[in-house]
Parts: sequence; structure tokens; C-alpha cells
Amino acid sequence: MRRNWNGMMIKMLSVGGILAIVLTGAVFIGSCRPDTETTVCEETGLRCPSGFSCSFDQERCISDGCGDLIVSIGEACDDGNTDNTDGCLDTCELAKCGDSYEQVEVEQCDDGNRITEKCAYGEKLCMVCDDMCFEVHGVTSVCGDRIVQSPDEMCDDGNGDACGTCDAGCKTFVLGYATGGITVIAPSLINDIDGPVPDRDDFTLNDGINPPVTFEFDRNNVFGSNSRKISIVGLTTTTQVRDAVRDVINSADSEHPLLISATTDVDSTTVTLRHMLLTSLGNQVIVHTVTHGDFQVGDMKNGGGADCKYGIKCRFDADCLSNICLMNDRICGCQSDNDCSPKHCNKSIGQCE
Repeated sequence: MRRNWNGMMIKMLSVGGILAIVLTGAVFIGSCRPDTETTVCEETGLRCPSGFSCSFDQERCISDGCGDLIVSIGEACDDGNTDNTDGCLDTCELAKCGDSYEQVEVEQCDDGNRITEKCAYGEKLCMVCDDMCFEVHGVTSVCGDRIVQSPDEMCDDGNGDACGTCDAGCKTFVLGYATGGITVIAPSLINDIDGPVPDRDDFTLNDGINPPVTFEFDRNNVFGSNSRKISIVGLTTTTQVRDAVRDVINSADSEHPLLISATTDVDSTTVTLRHMLLTSLGNQVIVHTVTHGDFQVGDMKNGGGADCKYGIKCRFDADCLSNICLMNDRICGCQSDNDCSPKHCNKSIGQCE
């Protein structure tokens, strides 16, 4: 009779009236399996299956000879252990920089490559593992180092300040001309009353560099001593007033220097103003005394650059108030003797002498 029971083949034979049970082809699982070829490592008790032997340090089972303390064909070394911090790896390869294992008394680090990494963006100081597996100070990448680090930066003018051609976070290129506007009214609506309590309509422009200049509307040639006169004598239309304002602004003199130009459009009663320099210093409020509601001003805005003072780090001339970025020192040059006191400022080269 033949029967399968729990993986064993059972033969039941009757011999001389005696029932005999013979187990054949028995399958044993785990430690129950008798295996005369199992090798037991004497010092550690590690059991190695058939086809494997104990390594020299008896910490692992080996099949290819690596770890037996004998340098065989295909091995660069064999120190018989699994310590990867010495000169021979557990794969019987010679240890080297870039293998991810730090060799004791040979390497200071090993990050698995032969590349000298940089510091993470924004870190002002860090240690990295170089291409020889020594710890060194990493190259930094920060806003203000004059190098545009994409994608973290859109610009870098050499300083972490809001001045210059780039904002304080190195995210926005800010170089630009400040612009504004003045919407004028009909001459009949403009006040020009003299006397003990004068009522004169005027407006003041400031270029951020020179002293502010006041422009006063005038009918009788009586106006403030520090003002520029805008004559409205004989004018009858708003467009005539517009053109008169434009012309006086554009005729700045030595007594009233002004770095603002004015233009007009034939279909508009607005005088468009534009700073002559690329600078944030041109972002200024336009002050006026005109009370009529139709007279409106648009303050000077959107100027950027050319506002870093002497000594501030720079990348371009356009970063500096003096319009000179000293290439050797990479700082803004002087603009006046006040920058250099007690020395003298040579404005042509931006140097204190």
C-alpha cells in the first residue's frame, strides 16, 4: 500500500506476517533536516550550509574563497574579515577613496564619490568631503557673492542689501528708470493770487540727487524766489498748460538742476515724467498745492539701481550712486569728498586720494 502523508512516502510491507513501515524520500524542513555536509564554525558556532565554508574570522559563510585569508585569482586582497574600514574590503577589493567606507587613519571621510561638493545654497559655512576623502570647507553659494546661482537666484549684484541692480533676496532684477506724471487743468482753474496771503498753485519735483525744484504757475511775473516760473499768461486751453509745464521742466538751469525729463502725447493732458538715470533714488513723491480736483499727480516710481553708497559691494557700475564700481575692490567708488574725509574724492575714477 502506498500513501502520501505530510510529504513522506510510506511503504507498508508485510514480511513474514510482520507489518513493516519503510519511510522513503522523506523531506525535512529547517533544523530537522539531517545534513552531514553542514559546516559548523568552531569559534562562533555559525552553521554554514553545503557548498559554503567558514571565513577566516568565522563571522560569515563563504563560497568563493573571499575571506579565507588567501589571495586567490580575481581577488586584490584577502584579510579574512568583514571590517571595511581597513585596507581590504569584505569583497576582497582594495579600499579606496570613494568606496563609501572611511579608512581608519587614512581618510577623514568617504561619501561614496570622488567629487568635492559645495555647501547647500544659503549656507555661509559648511564642511564637505573632497575628492581625496579629506574634510574641507565647502564652496558657499549665497546671495551677495556676485554669482547668479540658478534656480535659487535671478540676479546678484554683490551685496545682500536692497540697493543696486538686484533686490536684497537676489530674486528680482530692479534696474529701471523712475517714471511719473502730472495731469494738468485749464488755465482759468489755476490759482495765482499774490498779496499778504498768497495763493499760488505749484508742484515740486525731486530727482533724489539734486535739491528739489518747485514749479509755480504765474500770471503776473510775481513768483517765489526759489521757484521755476511756468507762465500761463495768454493761455486758454489745457493742452497749452500741458505744453508749458513740459517745456519748463525740460529747461532746467544750473541754479535748478533736475534729472527728470518731460514728454507729452497729443491726445492727453498728462505730462509724462522720466528720470534720466537708472536709479531707485528717483522714486520720489510729487508734492503740490493745487486744490482743484482735476489736477492730479502720479508719484515717481519703479526706479531701480545706482543707489549703493561708497564702500558697498557691487557688480556693475549701475549698482553705485557714483556710477563707478571699482573692479579691483568690487566696491562702489566715492561720489563726493564727504565719502573720503579727510581725503579728497577723485570723482572721475571714484577713488579717495
